[in-house]
Amino acid sequence: MRELTPEGEAKYRRVVRFFETVLRHSKGQHAGEPFSLLPWQHEIFKELFGRLRPDGTRKHRVAYIEVPKKNGVLAPTAGCRGGQDDKANQLFWRASPFTCC
Repeated sequence: MRELTPEGEAKYRRVVRFFETVLRHSKGQHAGEPFSLLPWQHEIFKELFGRLRPDGTRKHRVAYIEVPKKNGVLAPTAGCRGGQDDKANQLFWRASPFTCC
């Protein structure tokens, strides 16, 4: 995969920083702890928030991501809007009824 530009890397890091410093689990055994993104979530966020057009705007404005149940789909869904100033974001996450592996 192509490397991100410095500007894209900064935008991607801003989103990750938002997840890891602002968002907290609200219930369960991790209640009160910050979110820690999984490797596959980092890759998706790199593409969605770090891949830029030549004019500096995000390349991808709409995404459909389907993930098997119990694989961390709720965390990115909860925070995608909060880490960006861009009001044109549209993300569609779906937990499929199939289990992973």
